Amino acid sequence: MHIKKLFLCNFRNHKKAEFSFSPHINWIWGENGSGKTNLLEAISLLTTGKSFRTRYLENLIHHEANFFLIEAEIFKDGIDQTIQVFFTKERKEVKYNQTTSSQLCSLLGLLPSVLFVPEDHDLIAGEPNQRRTLFNLHLSQIDPSYVHHLFRYHRAMKQRNFLLRKKTEKAIDSWENIMAHSAEYLIQKRMEAISALHPKLSHFLEKISSRADQVELKYIHSFQVKKEKAISAILLEQYQKNRRKEIQMGRTLFGPHVEDFQITLNKKLAKTYGSEGQKRSIIAALKLSQWHHFSETFGEMPLLCFDDFAIHFDSFRQDALHQEIANLGQVFLTSPHAPSKQFADQTDHLLGVGEKTHLCILQS
Repeated sequence: MHIKKLFLCNFRNHKKAEFSFSPHINWIWGENGSGKTNLLEAISLLTTGKSFRTRYLENLIHHEANFFLIEAEIFKDGIDQTIQVFFTKERKEVKYNQTTSSQLCSLLGLLPSVLFVPEDHDLIAGEPNQRRTLFNLHLSQIDPSYVHHLFRYHRAMKQRNFLLRKKTEKAIDSWENIMAHSAEYLIQKRMEAISALHPKLSHFLEKISSRADQVELKYIHSFQVKKEKAISAILLEQYQKNRRKEIQMGRTLFGPHVEDFQITLNKKLAKTYGSEGQKRSIIAALKLSQWHHFSETFGEMPLLCFDDFAIHFDSFRQDALHQEIANLGQVFLTSPHAPSKQFADQTDHLLGVGEKTHLCILQS
């Protein structure tokens, strides 16, 4: 699967722009302010229903307009297909071939994608919500039921927190039952994802860094899990046991909304003991692991997007990344510079004769 053409209307600084892409590597380069990252943002929105830069979609509208439109011609399941996203402050519409929806989450899973941006450095050193967002988005592209339970859990928790702040226990049990049921599904799927990603993470970290570092990806629960007892039952006990405390604080203290994903390097916390180079290598390895997990799950090559490609990597790690991405289907790389001759020659050699890197040059 890949994007053949992309049309943007009133999206960020692209008032009207059309792009054609290669099914292999697309090197997008231009000066700062030319719209390189905006182009990746459009692809991200098209594939995940979300922007990686803002929660508010009205921020994506060109300052002289009151709507934005993204249209893509894609190749999937052996045929040409179309996806369209239209947004105004009053209305949003997703059209996939002849099917129309008002929900951006309907885009999830149509074109699975993995995105690597410089801000991902904070996935190791930053707050737990950043890591939860990464895994929620990863699993939401794979499993529609995960999306259902994620929305269901947060809707029920919003109601429970309202009752906690009101200091009333009336009807709170019904919301807790909904939360516990959905929480069990979310936690189980997260743990399954970690089991799938962990061996891949170790493999790619060694290839990128050329070091046999021992890396481990762990799921950190907010309560004590017992193998002989269902997670939903344990959570219901936690809610009952801590209800007085949670009423005082006005919020739910246990469950998947506060849990974390921990990365250790050589049995020490990577965020504390890892060097900057090691942290960046871990994130790159994690992104490659996600790509391969998608590929195994869908039986097709997902999209891979790198913003400011390899800008923070030394020459060895850059070469290692070049090797890894050359055969990963459709790849989008942004850079303030044209690709080096070494990269172009290396990529052409790996892809095969006649499959050169496609250049997309943006003007300020």
